[in-house]
Amino acid sequence: MSAPAVEAPLVVTYPQAAGVGRTFAAVRELPAVCRVVRAYAEQPVALVLDDGSTLTPPLVAGLRADGWRVEVVVLPGVTTSAEADAVRPLRTWDEQELASAVTAERLDLVVQMAAEAGQEWAGAARRLAHTVLVAKVTQAPLKATAGDRAAFVAVTRLDGANGYRGGGTGSALLGGVSGLVKTLAIEVPALFTRTVDFAPGLDDRTVAARFLDEIHDVSSDLSDVGVDPEGRRTIVPSAEPPAAHVTAVPEIGAGDLLVVTGGARGITADCLQALVQARPAGLLLLGRSRVTPEPTWSAGAEGAALKGLIAKRITASGEKATPRGVEAVYREVTGSREIQANLDRLRATGATVEYLVVDITDAAAVRMALAPYAARVTGVVHGAGVLADRLIADKTGDEIDRVLGTKIVGLGNVLDALRGSADLRHLVFFSSVAGFFGNRGQSDYAVANEALNRLAVRLRQELPSARVTSVNWGAWDGGMVTDDLRRMFASRGVALVPVATGAGMFAEQFTAARGQDTVVVAGPLTPLSAPPADGSPAAPTLLVDRTLADISADPLLADHTIGGKRVLPATAALGALVNTTERVTGRPVTEVSAFKVFKGLVLDAAQGEGADASRLRLFIEPGPATRPNAIEVLASAVDDAGRSRPSYGASLSTDVTPAPADRADLARAARAANRTDAAPLYRDGTLFHGPALRGIRSVLVAEEGLLLLGARLGDGLPARGAYHGRFHSPVIADLLLQSALVWVRRFRNRASLPLEIGSARFHAELPADREFLIAVENVVSGPSGITCTITALDQEGRVLQVLDGVVVVEDAQLEGKFGTVERTGTATVSV
Repeated sequence: MSAPAVEAPLVVTYPQAAGVGRTFAAVRELPAVCRVVRAYAEQPVALVLDDGSTLTPPLVAGLRADGWRVEVVVLPGVTTSAEADAVRPLRTWDEQELASAVTAERLDLVVQMAAEAGQEWAGAARRLAHTVLVAKVTQAPLKATAGDRAAFVAVTRLDGANGYRGGGTGSALLGGVSGLVKTLAIEVPALFTRTVDFAPGLDDRTVAARFLDEIHDVSSDLSDVGVDPEGRRTIVPSAEPPAAHVTAVPEIGAGDLLVVTGGARGITADCLQALVQARPAGLLLLGRSRVTPEPTWSAGAEGAALKGLIAKRITASGEKATPRGVEAVYREVTGSREIQANLDRLRATGATVEYLVVDITDAAAVRMALAPYAARVTGVVHGAGVLADRLIADKTGDEIDRVLGTKIVGLGNVLDALRGSADLRHLVFFSSVAGFFGNRGQSDYAVANEALNRLAVRLRQELPSARVTSVNWGAWDGGMVTDDLRRMFASRGVALVPVATGAGMFAEQFTAARGQDTVVVAGPLTPLSAPPADGSPAAPTLLVDRTLADISADPLLADHTIGGKRVLPATAALGALVNTTERVTGRPVTEVSAFKVFKGLVLDAAQGEGADASRLRLFIEPGPATRPNAIEVLASAVDDAGRSRPSYGASLSTDVTPAPADRADLARAARAANRTDAAPLYRDGTLFHGPALRGIRSVLVAEEGLLLLGARLGDGLPARGAYHGRFHSPVIADLLLQSALVWVRRFRNRASLPLEIGSARFHAELPADREFLIAVENVVSGPSGITCTITALDQEGRVLQVLDGVVVVEDAQLEGKFGTVERTGTATVSV
């Protein structure tokens, strides 16, 4: 008896398309909150939608202790133990009853709890549908808070990573509320919006404190934040695929049988065609539409001609041929045609294809339809979906239920019908960037698709040997995209997914190489919609508090000690201003002017200068009218008693800066130079920096008119990136200021420190762990130091960053303090 044939590895080829690719949802660490002081109006009012979660009482108590009036609306079927200023229980999920329970004319904060564990499919869909109605009925009172912050914040309790770790005890489906929050941010951009996911096990006091931090965060562009004992994180698209699981995932084979929802029509049918052409697996298609033989009277007729024939037949039957009646028959005929054509096309590949007429939102009907096949089923492709596009303010309960019912309840019914019988090895869900990014007019669709994303992560944990993938498709260049839509997408730089490309990408998801993919974005990384363009408004006047606990405890500071004391690097101080500005504006800082160190921070309480500073308080105000994208920042160190003193200041701009001419002369000089090892500079008293900051590798040219150095240093993320900017690294940029200290030691034989930067222009990032050049030029000597220009450039002469007017001050007291690095334990900050 011969052994069964072994199938060759599945190989899928398809045409590539510009701007269309595959990226992956990834968890990224976040720094501590920069907290806006007095973010809300006096005597603020919060409305909390209580779902019975044990998180609600500590959140309510924390808000009230912080001076809020808190009103609680209790969802149907649950009780509350929250002690609020007003409590109103709901008996039904009806929109009118909800609207009558929202009595405040003005709201500063709406807290939508979606944290109660144990929600089954229909229950989770019902609660998610209600969240859309909550966003609808609270818009007016939130908008009434004109001139002050108004916030809509959802709270979940999944895994401390917004459901992307897959652990926890809460219903993964409730993570779909994130789609609502992201869509609300697009439709009502004046609101502060966020979904905060608390890890199970956080104590009440921590939950309350961290929630208050989040609602006061200066960053308004973070839609998802996860909180656990280790810190904060968010979800971002990443080009790097997820880490491989220990268990290998099998490829699809000819012996597999896939249940496919929505697979007989539209894009899903095109995707299945690409799959079975590569590997003719069995398909069991589920759909609501019946397939009937084409009547002779309509054969060959299309479009207007077919509608004319339909109208004649209706009239001949004695009824009135209304446009609605004609359209209904037209859709029935053309739908049946499309399904039959797709079935024929799929079967022509050699695949076994069956079509079952069933409404997947009917659990009993699904169980009955799948019962004869369940034992043979090895996978599910969930492609069914309906749209009911309207703004949140115009949504109706029936529309929302229809959208969520198909995507969430329908999938649940299929999986429940197969549970215990099928050996599921392939689960692939059609999700959408409408959920991943949010999309104007599609709040319910966004909710449903975000629920699928979280469910995929949870199922991946439960089925480690199975392929579980949620594919967030971009807009397809299919039949529903009109020429007007194509022009609109093109104007926004949104690439459409060609059918052949998207179908090939779908088939490729069933290969061994893609077996570890969980949440995938397939298409461009440009959201389908964005808040209305309103120019680049000036930053508001704000007071913002930044904690110093994170940076004072960071190991990097052990490598920036002077005389045994840990000193905050000037580039980290600059980074604090850059990072905060980028959080406020949501745009990268490209230029800094008039950066000054008034009095630096020594991160060592043993210095004996008095009370410790616990934070930096930044006063932020718009720049002059002639520079609409500039803001002025003054940072003061504040101790626990509230005493403050100015420490740093600068003007920062997010204008696009023109690229300077290349410095080919410096690149040529570097190539012609005789390199001298720069390592002795860190031992002979020239520089005081420890190993993590020792990046000057060679001296290339050493003249008073030009000091040219070779540099290379890996980047770090002190305080989880709280001191980084889009183009600024406090670690690598420190090498630029070190170069000025090298010039002073070589030509004036003094120890020195930087105090001012006249201007810094950021044209590109400094390279991490790759060699680049640093030039010190235009040196003007004074009695107590120098002023110079420092240029960072790559080895071809492309200018990366330029620091002009760098003031370096000599200090005889520094002699003897350079050249040794004393490592200390965790330090506090004294000023």
